[in-house]
Order: sequence, then structure tokens, then C-alpha cells
Amino acid sequence: MNYQIATPGYFEGMRIPVVRGRHSQPDIVRLKHFGAAASSSGGVEMYHIVGVTPEAESLEMAFGPKKPIETFRYDKDEQRRVYDRLNATASDPNVDFVMLGCPHAAIEQLREAARLLDGKKVSANCALWIFTSRAVN
Repeated sequence: MNYQIATPGYFEGMRIPVVRGRHSQPDIVRLKHFGAAASSSGGVEMYHIVGVTPEAESLEMAFGPKKPIETFRYDKDEQRRVYDRLNATASDPNVDFVMLGCPHAAIEQLREAARLLDGKKVSANCALWIFTSRAVN
């Protein structure tokens, strides 16, 4: 996992990140959730993923004539730093509650969760909730 997120500057007052790295081709569900997370956590209204989004078949297409004004690398070391920072004040290693599907899990994600949990049990001390829309039943 090694991602580079670069911002080529402003477009009508907003910064549009360009993500590049080694990843499999994301399906529409993963793109939906990436966009929702980026929007809610960072105010990102638009993004490009090199080799995925139509305007970014290449890094050069994504940036056009602009140069990155900021670059962020996310790799295993950064993942560890984020994990350690998020858990720095934790006093109890036990998890009471896990919530997935915000904004809404798609049926494909329910299937994936079922596959990952197949033959396993969630701890008796932990509740697992997966939220979906009314259309998923």
C-alpha cells in the first residue's frame, strides 16, 4: 500500500485531490464510499484516481498544466502512525461496538461482510451493526 495524494491547486475555489498508487480496480460501491468519506471528512467534492476516473487516465491528464501544491504519502508506516495516534488514549483493548455502512452499505458489502465472517463469531462482548438503506432487504 503506497498512495500519493497530490492537489494540483484550486478549481473554482476547491482543491481536487489526485490519488495514485497500487490498487485493484475499484467497483462502484468502493468509489461511492471513498467519495462519501472524502466529502464528510475533508470537504472533498471532487477527486481523481489515476487510471480509474475518466479525466485521469494518467497523472499528466489529471494535473494538466498545473503542478502539485501539496503531496501526501500513505504507506504502511503512515498507516501505523495513524493507528497509534487513534489508539494512544485507549485504556481498554476490548471493543464493545462496531458500526459499518455509513452512509449506507450496499448489498455487495453485506455479502462481503458475510463472506469474511463465514465460520467466525463476533465476540459475545461486541455488537456488530451494518447499516443499509431501506432499498436493501
